[in-house]
Formats: sequence, C-alpha cells, structure tokens
Amino acid sequence: MNIDPVKEGESPFVHPIDDRGQWGEIFEPLFSALNSDCYGKHFENDVFEMHPYCWCDKDDCPQCGQIETQANFLHKPTGLAVRWYKYAFRATETNCKDIRPADLRKIVQECIDSLDGVVVGNPTNTRKITDIIQPEILAKVKRNGFYGSKGKKS
Repeated sequence: MNIDPVKEGESPFVHPIDDRGQWGEIFEPLFSALNSDCYGKHFENDVFEMHPYCWCDKDDCPQCGQIETQANFLHKPTGLAVRWYKYAFRATETNCKDIRPADLRKIVQECIDSLDGVVVGNPTNTRKITDIIQPEILAKVKRNGFYGSKGKKS
C-alpha cells in the first residue's frame, strides 16, 4: 500500500477508486457498527476518524473549501485517507493508489475492533459506544470477525 505524500497547498486525494460497490461492501460493517447512514458519521478515536460530507461551501472549510484536505475517513495507523462526494463511495478519491481489498478489510476490521469501550459525547452527556451502536453487529464482529477466513462477509 503506497500512501502519497501530501504537498503543501495540494489536496491529498488524487486516486479515484475503481470499484465503488466493492468499497461500499467492505466498509458496510463499520457504517453499521456506528449506526451511520449513507453519508458517514462524525466519529473519532485513536484508530480512525469519520466525517459525513460537508455541505457548508465555505472557503475556509477543510473539507469543502478551496483546498480539500479533510478526509471523510482516515485510518490513523496507515494514513489511508478517503474522500467521497455527498454519500459514501460516490466519486470517491483516496491518497493510496494501490490498496488491495484484503488490506482494506483488515483496516475496517481494526476500526471496528477499536469501538469496544469507547466513550462518546461531551462532559455532561457521555455514553459508551456500545450504548449507541447496534449491539448485535458489534457482538458478531467481536465473536468471529465480520469477514470470514476467505475475506467475505460471514
């Protein structure tokens, strides 16, 4: 997996994805675990962050301004950044030109595994992530992984 270095003043999203359906299928368990709609969800922990498409159209916005630098999805350990137009995996670009589906599945599984015990909210209203995600999805993933041994959904 080759992550392209970002040059000052340039967007890191230079590689369009080839198979929108495959990426959507791979990411679907993470969207389900976060109880997210097709746009994504504001979420961040030590492993990844996700942001829905931004509609503000302000010039100084990191996602939709003059230089689009904020990803809709960022995997922090690898630096994989993904940006989509309006809903997930529509007109999608990434900073990685040769990511294999097997590597993408591992990244998504790592993100799902990182959800257990996460606390979300603000100081006056906090909840464990397990209180707001779909418990049966998280339980299935924790028990045997969402992807079977051959990389397909189980």
